[in-house]
Amino acid sequence: LYTHSQQYKTMSMMALKATARTVQPITLTEARDEYPDFPKTKEIWDVIYVGLAMLGILFATFGKDIISILTHGKFEQSYIFVVFWMIFLLIQNAGKPHTGVFLALNKGVEYSRMQLGATLLSIAFLFVLVPRFGAFGAIISLFVQMIVFRVWIQISVKKHKKIPFQDHWVIFGCIFILASFSISWFFEFSRLQNLMLLILMYIILGFFAKKIF
Repeated sequence: LYTHSQQYKTMSMMALKATARTVQPITLTEARDEYPDFPKTKEIWDVIYVGLAMLGILFATFGKDIISILTHGKFEQSYIFVVFWMIFLLIQNAGKPHTGVFLALNKGVEYSRMQLGATLLSIAFLFVLVPRFGAFGAIISLFVQMIVFRVWIQISVKKHKKIPFQDHWVIFGCIFILASFSISWFFEFSRLQNLMLLILMYIILGFFAKKIF
Protein backbone atom coordinates (compact mmCIF):
# COMPACT_ATOMS: atom_id res chain seq x y z
CA LEU A 1 0.00 0.00 0.00
CA TYR A 2 2.82 2.38 0.90
CA THR A 3 4.70 1.64 -2.33
CA HIS A 4 1.58 2.01 -4.44
CA SER A 5 0.72 5.35 -2.82
CA GLN A 6 4.10 6.74 -3.82
CA GLN A 7 3.09 6.55 -7.50
CA TYR A 8 0.55 9.35 -6.95
CA LYS A 9 3.18 11.37 -5.13
CA THR A 10 5.66 10.84 -7.98
CA MET A 11 3.15 11.89 -10.65
CA SER A 12 2.26 15.02 -8.71
CA MET A 13 5.94 15.82 -8.19
CA MET A 14 6.61 15.61 -11.92
CA ALA A 15 4.02 18.30 -12.58
CA LEU A 16 5.33 20.41 -9.71
CA LYS A 17 8.95 20.15 -10.88
CA ALA A 18 7.97 21.28 -14.38
CA THR A 19 6.24 24.30 -12.88
CA ALA A 20 9.11 25.01 -10.48
CA ARG A 21 11.62 25.09 -13.35
CA THR A 22 9.45 27.63 -15.14
CA VAL A 23 9.07 29.87 -12.08
CA GLN A 24 12.66 29.61 -10.81
CA PRO A 25 14.19 32.22 -13.18
CA ILE A 26 11.54 34.70 -12.00
CA THR A 27 12.29 33.88 -8.36
CA LEU A 28 16.05 34.28 -8.88
CA THR A 29 15.52 37.66 -10.54
CA GLU A 30 13.33 38.85 -7.67
CA ALA A 31 15.81 37.47 -5.11
CA ARG A 32 18.52 39.81 -6.40
CA ASP A 33 16.53 42.91 -5.44
CA GLU A 34 17.80 44.79 -2.41
CA TYR A 35 14.46 44.42 -0.60
CA PRO A 36 12.71 41.53 -2.35
CA ASP A 37 9.02 40.84 -1.79
CA PHE A 38 8.63 38.23 -4.58
CA PRO A 39 5.23 39.35 -5.96
CA LYS A 40 5.31 37.13 -9.08
CA THR A 41 6.68 34.13 -7.20
CA LYS A 42 3.90 34.42 -4.63
CA GLU A 43 1.24 34.87 -7.29
CA ILE A 44 2.24 31.70 -9.15
CA TRP A 45 2.90 29.47 -6.16
CA ASP A 46 -0.33 30.46 -4.41
CA VAL A 47 -2.19 29.05 -7.42
CA ILE A 48 -0.18 25.82 -7.13
CA TYR A 49 -0.77 25.56 -3.37
CA VAL A 50 -4.51 25.98 -3.82
CA GLY A 51 -4.46 23.37 -6.60
CA LEU A 52 -2.63 20.92 -4.33
CA ALA A 53 -5.14 21.60 -1.57
CA MET A 54 -8.00 20.82 -3.96
CA LEU A 55 -6.29 17.59 -5.04
CA GLY A 56 -5.71 16.64 -1.40
CA ILE A 57 -9.38 17.27 -0.54
CA LEU A 58 -10.40 15.10 -3.49
CA PHE A 59 -8.25 12.21 -2.24
CA ALA A 60 -9.45 12.76 1.33
CA THR A 61 -13.07 12.29 0.27
CA PHE A 62 -12.97 10.08 -2.85
CA GLY A 63 -9.43 8.73 -2.86
CA LYS A 64 -10.57 5.25 -1.84
CA ASP A 65 -13.05 5.08 -4.71
CA ILE A 66 -10.61 6.52 -7.27
CA ILE A 67 -7.81 4.09 -6.40
CA SER A 68 -10.28 1.20 -6.18
CA ILE A 69 -11.37 1.87 -9.78
CA LEU A 70 -7.77 2.22 -10.99
CA THR A 71 -6.55 -0.96 -9.24
CA HIS A 72 -9.72 -3.13 -9.28
CA GLY A 73 -10.03 -2.79 -5.50
CA LYS A 74 -6.53 -4.10 -4.71
CA PHE A 75 -4.91 -0.98 -3.26
CA GLU A 76 -7.86 1.19 -2.24
CA GLN A 77 -6.62 1.58 1.35
CA SER A 78 -3.47 3.29 0.08
CA TYR A 79 -5.56 6.46 -0.27
CA ILE A 80 -4.72 7.25 3.36
CA PHE A 81 -1.04 7.50 2.45
CA VAL A 82 -1.87 9.53 -0.67
CA VAL A 83 -3.71 12.11 1.44
CA PHE A 84 -0.62 12.61 3.57
CA TRP A 85 1.59 12.76 0.48
CA MET A 86 -0.45 15.76 -0.72
CA ILE A 87 0.24 17.48 2.60
CA PHE A 88 3.90 16.51 2.32
CA LEU A 89 4.12 18.08 -1.16
CA LEU A 90 2.70 21.32 0.17
CA ILE A 91 5.38 21.47 2.86
CA GLN A 92 8.10 20.34 0.45
CA ASN A 93 7.31 23.21 -1.91
CA ALA A 94 7.09 25.88 0.78
CA GLY A 95 9.64 28.67 1.14
CA LYS A 96 10.36 29.22 -2.54
CA PRO A 97 11.56 32.83 -1.99
CA HIS A 98 13.99 31.64 0.68
CA THR A 99 15.42 28.98 -1.62
CA GLY A 100 15.71 31.61 -4.35
CA VAL A 101 17.81 33.85 -2.10
CA PHE A 102 20.29 31.06 -1.30
CA LEU A 103 20.70 30.21 -4.98
CA ALA A 104 20.83 33.82 -6.19
CA LEU A 105 23.55 34.66 -3.64
CA ASN A 106 25.57 31.53 -4.48
CA LYS A 107 24.94 30.04 -1.04
CA GLY A 108 24.38 26.55 -2.43
CA VAL A 109 26.86 24.97 -0.01
CA GLU A 110 24.99 26.35 3.00
CA TYR A 111 21.71 25.18 1.48
CA SER A 112 23.12 21.67 0.93
CA ARG A 113 24.39 21.48 4.51
CA MET A 114 20.90 22.19 5.80
CA GLN A 115 19.51 19.50 3.51
CA LEU A 116 22.09 17.01 4.77
CA GLY A 117 21.41 17.86 8.41
CA ALA A 118 17.67 17.41 8.00
CA THR A 119 18.21 14.12 6.13
CA LEU A 120 20.44 12.72 8.88
CA LEU A 121 17.81 13.64 11.44
CA SER A 122 15.18 11.85 9.35
CA ILE A 123 17.35 8.71 9.20
CA ALA A 124 17.62 8.73 12.99
CA PHE A 125 13.83 8.96 13.24
CA LEU A 126 13.50 6.05 10.77
CA PHE A 127 15.45 3.75 13.10
CA VAL A 128 13.19 4.70 16.01
CA LEU A 129 9.76 4.93 14.36
CA VAL A 130 9.64 2.32 11.59
CA PRO A 131 10.02 -0.72 13.92
CA ARG A 132 7.10 0.60 16.00
CA PHE A 133 4.80 2.16 13.40
CA GLY A 134 5.81 0.58 10.11
CA ALA A 135 5.04 2.63 6.98
CA PHE A 136 3.52 5.44 9.03
CA GLY A 137 6.85 5.71 10.85
CA ALA A 138 8.55 6.27 7.50
CA ILE A 139 6.07 9.01 6.59
CA ILE A 140 6.51 10.71 9.98
CA SER A 141 10.30 10.64 9.47
CA LEU A 142 9.96 12.31 6.08
CA PHE A 143 7.67 14.94 7.55
CA VAL A 144 10.21 15.63 10.31
CA GLN A 145 12.93 16.03 7.68
CA MET A 146 10.95 18.43 5.53
CA ILE A 147 9.55 20.54 8.38
CA VAL A 148 12.97 20.91 10.03
CA PHE A 149 14.54 21.78 6.67
CA ARG A 150 11.92 24.42 5.84
CA VAL A 151 12.08 26.03 9.29
CA TRP A 152 15.88 25.98 9.18
CA ILE A 153 15.86 27.78 5.82
CA GLN A 154 13.47 30.46 7.11
CA ILE A 155 15.76 31.12 10.07
CA SER A 156 19.05 31.00 8.14
CA VAL A 157 17.97 33.27 5.28
CA LYS A 158 17.61 36.18 7.73
CA LYS A 159 21.42 36.41 7.79
CA HIS A 160 21.33 37.44 4.14
CA LYS A 161 18.02 39.20 3.45
CA LYS A 162 14.70 39.97 5.06
CA ILE A 163 12.07 37.87 3.30
CA PRO A 164 8.31 38.25 3.86
CA PHE A 165 6.42 35.13 4.92
CA GLN A 166 4.45 33.87 1.90
CA ASP A 167 3.49 30.31 2.86
CA HIS A 168 0.03 31.08 4.21
CA TRP A 169 -1.60 28.81 1.63
CA VAL A 170 0.73 25.97 2.52
CA ILE A 171 -0.68 26.12 6.06
CA PHE A 172 -4.28 26.64 4.93
CA GLY A 173 -3.97 23.82 2.39
CA CYS A 174 -2.73 21.40 5.05
CA ILE A 175 -5.61 22.39 7.34
CA PHE A 176 -8.22 21.91 4.61
CA ILE A 177 -6.87 18.47 3.64
CA LEU A 178 -6.55 17.26 7.24
CA ALA A 179 -10.01 18.53 8.13
CA SER A 180 -11.58 16.81 5.10
CA PHE A 181 -9.81 13.52 5.81
CA SER A 182 -10.53 13.59 9.54
CA ILE A 183 -14.24 14.26 9.10
CA SER A 184 -14.69 11.66 6.35
CA TRP A 185 -12.65 8.99 8.13
CA PHE A 186 -13.93 9.54 11.69
CA PHE A 187 -17.61 9.57 10.73
CA GLU A 188 -17.18 6.85 8.04
CA PHE A 189 -19.02 8.90 5.44
CA SER A 190 -20.92 7.34 2.56
CA ARG A 191 -20.25 8.43 -1.03
CA LEU A 192 -23.12 10.91 -0.91
CA GLN A 193 -21.86 12.38 2.36
CA ASN A 194 -18.33 12.57 0.96
CA LEU A 195 -19.69 14.37 -2.10
CA MET A 196 -21.42 16.90 0.14
CA LEU A 197 -18.21 17.32 2.17
CA LEU A 198 -16.17 17.77 -1.02
CA ILE A 199 -18.52 20.46 -2.34
CA LEU A 200 -18.61 22.22 1.05
CA MET A 201 -14.80 22.25 1.35
CA TYR A 202 -14.41 23.52 -2.23
CA ILE A 203 -16.92 26.31 -1.55
CA ILE A 204 -15.11 27.38 1.62
CA LEU A 205 -11.74 27.12 -0.10
CA GLY A 206 -13.06 29.10 -3.07
CA PHE A 207 -14.36 31.83 -0.77
CA PHE A 208 -11.00 32.36 0.93
CA ALA A 209 -8.99 31.91 -2.29
CA LYS A 210 -11.26 33.92 -4.61
CA LYS A 211 -8.46 36.40 -5.44
CA ILE A 212 -6.17 33.54 -6.38
CA PHE A 213 -8.85 31.96 -8.59
